[in-house]
Amino acid sequence: MKWLHFILSHSIFIAFCAVGLCCQTILLLTIYVDEWLLGFVFFATIFSYNFYWLLSKKIFGNVFYQTSFFKREQYKIIVLFIYLGAAWLCYLQSMLTPKLILPAILLNALYALPLLPFKWLNFAKKVGFLKTLLLAFTWMYVTAYLPLLKSFIFLNSNEIVVLINRFLFMLLLCIMFDNRDIAIDKIKGLHTIATYFKPLYIKLFVCFLFLLLFFSIYLLHTLGLGSAFTISLVISGISVLFFCFLSLKKQGYFFYYFFVDGLMLFSAMLTYVASI
Repeated sequence: MKWLHFILSHSIFIAFCAVGLCCQTILLLTIYVDEWLLGFVFFATIFSYNFYWLLSKKIFGNVFYQTSFFKREQYKIIVLFIYLGAAWLCYLQSMLTPKLILPAILLNALYALPLLPFKWLNFAKKVGFLKTLLLAFTWMYVTAYLPLLKSFIFLNSNEIVVLINRFLFMLLLCIMFDNRDIAIDKIKGLHTIATYFKPLYIKLFVCFLFLLLFFSIYLLHTLGLGSAFTISLVISGISVLFFCFLSLKKQGYFFYYFFVDGLMLFSAMLTYVASI
């Protein structure tokens, strides 16, 4: 199990999940994407997650101004630069443009703002549900919008509904993590959906999101999505619903970082099976 803990704790698994969702977008919309874009998504995801956790560890560990921190974490910092270099190389070889990449960078920067120990940024810790929405939107942007390689104004109906479906799917996963981290977030002074609303309101909101999720699948089907693809998305939605119920009880590390995160890869695999 050590190898599994390694790929989970070093964000390797979540990076594969991101690539899987990109492949799902490609299959659902029948578009062409070169392997360099998928490489960029993989290395950019693994870089951003490890950077976020390293920044979180430094700040909430009260070592922001301690230079010894960099000495202790020099291996991780070197690896981060390797990931960044790999992402840059893939970007240069891909069909991505600065206009597509800059919003993704901005979204990741905004998500990290609450971690910075500056008083003038205290407002970022109190944005409530916006933090959760931002993370879900970032995942939608990277895994569903980037593969389209086009401006928003040129999106067709199918592409818009796929974006909405992906956003709702990721928002439900993010809320599960919010509920898990509610105690820690309150200690750190971070506001999320789970800390902002009462449990009853959260449950009602989750039910509403599921209705929207399944309605988006219905819309895709009416717009011409094949029955096999539609069934794969329905199964994915039911799986998320099942794990939402399980998350109401206290769960461990592997439940969230393998099974809940794994729902992304599971959904992508179902779509691949449907395409055969």
